[in-house]
Amino acid sequence: MRIFTIFMLAIFASLSLQAQLFIIDSPASVAGSYQFSETADDAANPPWAVPLLDGIWCGDLKLIDDSMDPNSDGCTPATNDLTGNIGVIDRGACNFSLKVYHAQEAGAVAAIIVNNQPGNLLVGMLGLDSAQAVVIPVIFITLEDGEPIKSAMADGTVSACMGNIVFDNDIAISTESTLVPMYGTVPASQITSPNALLPAITPALRVTNSGLENATNIQADVAINFTPFGGSSSEVFTTSASEALLPIDTSVLMITSEYDYSGSAPGVYEITYDVAMDATDEQSFNNTVTTPFTVSENVFSKSQWDVANDRPDQNVGFTIAGGGPIEMISGFNIPSGIGHSIDSVQFQVSTSNETLAGITVKVNVYRWEDNVVVDSSYQNDELSLVGINNITFPVDYMEDNAWVTLPVLDAQGLTPGYEITEDNGYYLVGTRYEGADLVFFGFNDTYDHTITNELALFPTVADFPYLQVTTFPGQVPDLEGDGGLFTDFFGTLSQAMYVNSLTTDAANDVLSELDAEINIYPNPVAERLTSEVKLSESTTQLIYKITDATGRLVYTTQVQNVTTDKAQFDLSQLPVGQYFLTIQTDKGIRTEMFTVNR
Repeated sequence: MRIFTIFMLAIFASLSLQAQLFIIDSPASVAGSYQFSETADDAANPPWAVPLLDGIWCGDLKLIDDSMDPNSDGCTPATNDLTGNIGVIDRGACNFSLKVYHAQEAGAVAAIIVNNQPGNLLVGMLGLDSAQAVVIPVIFITLEDGEPIKSAMADGTVSACMGNIVFDNDIAISTESTLVPMYGTVPASQITSPNALLPAITPALRVTNSGLENATNIQADVAINFTPFGGSSSEVFTTSASEALLPIDTSVLMITSEYDYSGSAPGVYEITYDVAMDATDEQSFNNTVTTPFTVSENVFSKSQWDVANDRPDQNVGFTIAGGGPIEMISGFNIPSGIGHSIDSVQFQVSTSNETLAGITVKVNVYRWEDNVVVDSSYQNDELSLVGINNITFPVDYMEDNAWVTLPVLDAQGLTPGYEITEDNGYYLVGTRYEGADLVFFGFNDTYDHTITNELALFPTVADFPYLQVTTFPGQVPDLEGDGGLFTDFFGTLSQAMYVNSLTTDAANDVLSELDAEINIYPNPVAERLTSEVKLSESTTQLIYKITDATGRLVYTTQVQNVTTDKAQFDLSQLPVGQYFLTIQTDKGIRTEMFTVNR
């Protein structure tokens, strides 16, 4: 996001003030301050490159050219001279650190990587190959900001500075310094009555004075707008707080009044924080933060919801340093559990390998009862496995990332869905990889709970935005041992749990062994699967459905008025992998798992 500002070329640096800026001075068409992200910085992904706080770097922007299509991705050594310039590089095809190293070797004093994906996305850049050799700073900007900058570069000289740039008057807030609701996405059915976790938020924010002058009469205004699905937006809540003085190089926590959104219809809320002071802020781009959260039909997620793509919002992936086994866990309190079932889990997975082919990810659902040591934290013996499933990506799968929706199977009977047995229960959803490769799970680093943690508002460990575990004794995650958060990272895991109401419709009951004898063979199958069904009584319709491991329907057919049936399915065109055959009759359904293997 570009913010116009007028400033003198006499720029001051102060290592004590956390003022990290990227500013274009000329031409006027693109002049201003821009938002950016930096290298990843947590226990699993340590920072690399030179920190922006270490100084100020100025120069003309110059696009890298490596003479290999596409020429500007910097994946091979640059063939043009970048001496004294700030190198501009397009994202894609290779690791961030390798791109920056090639710009550095061509003489660049700093580097800017431009996203190749739309959506105003900023990501924390991982340092892999050549990371230790990088001795210049690097920032990451959005595609929406990068395109006009590159257009201006094509027309003439674009001059810029980045680093520890400080102005006289500059107060700031960020996604890390503003409070958001405990869940980014929650079903409407779960907020119909008062609950300590779900239907209320007391907006709070930490305001920092990054300027060289004291700030006076700080005013923080908060507005919440609501847009029901299919409806129009309206303002539903406003509140404010004030502070008389904010000295240089200090911050203040400002807390407002509560907003209760219990009884809400499904839709999207937007909470907007805005701060101002007596003096004119010379960097007003960091005075406003807007974060959405969603009331859904049937989805829990710690992350906010990507409505356009109908999935959790995700902009970065995390794993542990060096790769290997890892389980990423979200915990959910379900106030109205009785009469509902946990039906499926959605998550994003990626790898540093060329593709995900051959990689297996398990989904586990655990019930947590705080009864061994009643202390709001986990004991391994307090967890019981209640839901399972897994996906193995086919050998011909060509992508290095995927969104997956897996149906949950009851861990005892392997029947579809887990029926919730109590109200106000806690359930943990884990996505687990047990191999040796680098496998990443999707996160949303803009829905941040830093202030939630600062105010000690997490009622239990299950309410943390995520947990990561690397050992699983007895197949239960070792939460007593290595389970916890990455260092100083309070973003949210981009993982969803679908909770639906149980229905009294017999067509959704599980067929018992007495109701139906079902035999499918061969399993594994190469080309043709046979299903033999013998029912205890005739059904007006017998429906067959085949879905893949991501929940996508790949085949369906039906027959009428039968008691027995033998069906064959040509699977020769399906890729290898795991699939589910669901048989539905007037009395209920049964799902059988099978594998296509050649």
